[in-house]
Amino acid sequence: MHITPVIRLGTVSDAEVLADLARRTFVDTYAHLNTPEDTDHYIRTHFDVKQVAAELADPDHVFLLLYAAAQLAGFAQLIRKPVPPAVPAGALNLSRYYLDRPWLGKGLAQPLLDAAKQSAMAQGASHLWLTVWEKNPRAIAYYQKSGFTSAGLIPFTVGQDVQTDHLLVLALS
Repeated sequence: MHITPVIRLGTVSDAEVLADLARRTFVDTYAHLNTPEDTDHYIRTHFDVKQVAAELADPDHVFLLLYAAAQLAGFAQLIRKPVPPAVPAGALNLSRYYLDRPWLGKGLAQPLLDAAKQSAMAQGASHLWLTVWEKNPRAIAYYQKSGFTSAGLIPFTVGQDVQTDHLLVLALS
């Protein structure tokens, strides 16, 4: 069965459903590799409805919401923020990029990434950059297959745990 995704910009009115999806996908992806305390701290500080609403209202954040079969199935978050030294100036950060577990492997990841690339180019970006935890080989392989190249390693903190992320960059054309 072919699923035709619908992708739209997120608005403040999406804060509750988006925060719920963000919490769920974070737990599905990372909870088994982190302590419950670190996972809980990260969720409380990053996926609180008020925090998500503030990010949705911030013009430096763009959320792309992917719907499949009328359900929120995934999202991408682009942020305009200072780039690490190894990243070309003018790049946008693909800060979050998640599909809900039931939608993995259904052909929805590529349309969401394509929409993120189009949004970044529309904002004048020359590159996308992201970080991905070294303990997430599935995501690393996906990003490499999608054309992202390594720009080094960078620390990322979850709760009290300082972890190592791969810094990946994609030239937009």
